[in-house]
Amino acid sequence: MIAYLLRHPLAVPYYYVLVGVLGATALLASNLVSYTGARAGELGLPLPPKPTLASKGTRTTAMVVAALATPLWPAAPAAALLYLALHPGAAVGYRLYRALRGRSD
Repeated sequence: MIAYLLRHPLAVPYYYVLVGVLGATALLASNLVSYTGARAGELGLPLPPKPTLASKGTRTTAMVVAALATPLWPAAPAAALLYLALHPGAAVGYRLYRALRGRSD
């Protein structure tokens, strides 16, 4: 998705920096969704009930819908990248908050 957006730029100031930051954030947050769940389980920390709204299926669906919508709306990959940067990051933040709040140290 990042390669597509870099090849077909939108008219947005600092576009390449924005795509790079959103791409890195999306990659990091998407990986942390699974990692935080596994790590908290190992440590015996309480987590919100599964499945999360930021699961692998949801992230994959966002990418597929963006790919299918691109001929009708060229900004669809940018919207999907924004979603993938914000939503999984918020889910990870919420998991960490719940885990820290539930600790009994």
